[in-house]
Amino acid sequence: MSVVTAEEIRNLGARTLEEVLRVLPGFDVLTDSLGRSRVVLRGIEPGGSSETVLLQFNGVPLNEDLNGGATLINLDLPVDHVKRIEVVRGPASALYGGNAFAGVVNIVSSGLEDFEGIGLEAGLGSFATHRLELRLGNSVKGVTISGFVHFTDTDGARLLVPADAQPSTISVAPGRTTDDRRSLETSYRADFKDFTLNLRLKNENSGGFVGLGDTLGTQNDLNNRQLIVDLGYSRALGTAGTLHADVSYGENEVRQLLEVLPPGFERPLPEGIARFPSGVFLQTATNLRRYGAGARVERRLGSAHHLLAGAALERASTFGLEAQGNLDFRSLTARPRLEPLPGLLPQTQRTTLGVFAQDSWTAAPRLVVTAGARWDHYSDVGSVVSPRAAAVFTLPKDVGLKLLYGRAFRPPSFAELAFDLPGLGPNPDLEPARVDTGELALSYKKGDWRLSADAFMSWLRDPIGTPEPYSPLRPQQLLNLPGIDLRGFELELRRNFGVSDFLFVSYTHQSAEDHETGLPRADVPQELAAFGATFHYRERLIATPSVLLRSSRPRAAGDSRQPVPGYGLVNLHLRARNVVKTLELSLTLSNLLGTRYADPAPLGGLPGDYPRPGRTALLNAAYVF
Repeated sequence: MSVVTAEEIRNLGARTLEEVLRVLPGFDVLTDSLGRSRVVLRGIEPGGSSETVLLQFNGVPLNEDLNGGATLINLDLPVDHVKRIEVVRGPASALYGGNAFAGVVNIVSSGLEDFEGIGLEAGLGSFATHRLELRLGNSVKGVTISGFVHFTDTDGARLLVPADAQPSTISVAPGRTTDDRRSLETSYRADFKDFTLNLRLKNENSGGFVGLGDTLGTQNDLNNRQLIVDLGYSRALGTAGTLHADVSYGENEVRQLLEVLPPGFERPLPEGIARFPSGVFLQTATNLRRYGAGARVERRLGSAHHLLAGAALERASTFGLEAQGNLDFRSLTARPRLEPLPGLLPQTQRTTLGVFAQDSWTAAPRLVVTAGARWDHYSDVGSVVSPRAAAVFTLPKDVGLKLLYGRAFRPPSFAELAFDLPGLGPNPDLEPARVDTGELALSYKKGDWRLSADAFMSWLRDPIGTPEPYSPLRPQQLLNLPGIDLRGFELELRRNFGVSDFLFVSYTHQSAEDHETGLPRADVPQELAAFGATFHYRERLIATPSVLLRSSRPRAAGDSRQPVPGYGLVNLHLRARNVVKTLELSLTLSNLLGTRYADPAPLGGLPGDYPRPGRTALLNAAYVF
């Protein structure tokens, strides 16, 4: 487990969750053809919405059932009003259920104990980037209220794409990406006695970066909205333990206009040639409601046992589904204009029940054994059991030894089970993907030093995907594929110097191989590293240089392109506190040396991969009234 504090986030100059995760062991963050972040942990490649990592906001899942992940709805997750970020690497379904596959990331928002008053932030940066944030922390008649409103607007880097995946006769390349983005997010937390109410609302709009099917275009339009309301209750029950309960409501809306193929596209048909002078378009609305309730009890039995047990019930269903296009992607017949495409997005729902229990037993003065399991039943895919076990030894000289085993699963999403999208055929018979992981970890804590080393082996089975590379005009049914074998080693080092100075190092060596062929998995680098340090000068001036390293990435079988080159990025964040009263100024310089690098595009995608921005700068001012 890693914990990143609010002060560490500010010192890094990180503005989004993705920027924080990139410096942690095992994490990689990539971009897909629509500009969405794909959070990768321990080489377990997700689809387009980071569905192999469970993302939570104050313990409430941000993952949705439409696509299974959280980053389809949340293109960016700001971390300005965050108390800490808690990260668990490895399978965690025994406690958290589905999608806690490769790990769990929980964002804990700031409360009144962290911020009181009114705060205003404003920022200007490269690519016409503007940021505004208003923070509030106050107490009224026993009710404490804390929250923020955050707005970001950017034109994006508009990076050059020399060639896309389309024939030169219709391709608009060379051209530039359309990665403009606007987002408005508000989040508030209210506490009264034993109750906590959390409210989160987010709206985002994006130009779609490159576009579906790696087709360079300028007419993509992505609009996302997410609303989450959660009411929690926590109370000590004396000798009976502590009770935690919550009820929640969530609503996700995804509206997209996708330019699937550029103007001038032609398709031969038996009755003649179908021409699309304006291009091929698909317009969809995929919306979801989710109701949830859960409770857990923690209790100690004597000094030897710490019990945890609970249950969770959830109901998710689609609403307001729409699909229109000027091409029927199933029959590949042309339409004269955007017309309804019936049957592509059928109404879908699921009910989930989960029950879990765990016991941590102090078997000896230096040995704690933990064992637990969770049973989840999905109304559309059946039941799954997720066990976990661990033995933790406290060795002499401040050394800890851990042996761990866990199993996790990822249920098929609504899109994979039922949505008939371009190039992807649904499969109602899909089984949940599952992973078994064994780990051996050492930890050392003494004084200002903290060191952890973790070796792991994972066996991923029944991952969901297509046997051939994706193409919007070549429908393929989604299948449970044979699997992936993973192994690796993670290292994390932290050291405080004096009162305020700080050093961090993270390193990961990993290997991912196809279970059947033994060939390396595409796009998974063997080496990931990040290191940096924070230096204070008279407590007012703070500088944090950092370096991010990635080794080269292999290509998929049959892809004749050279491996994706590795790269190193140098970043620098400068802070000046109390410039005038509470005024704080900061400057973030990312990719300081202007390194050219790219995220991998799949076989049949952009020949030159997805370009990433060069040198960028962001100047920010914050004042607390």
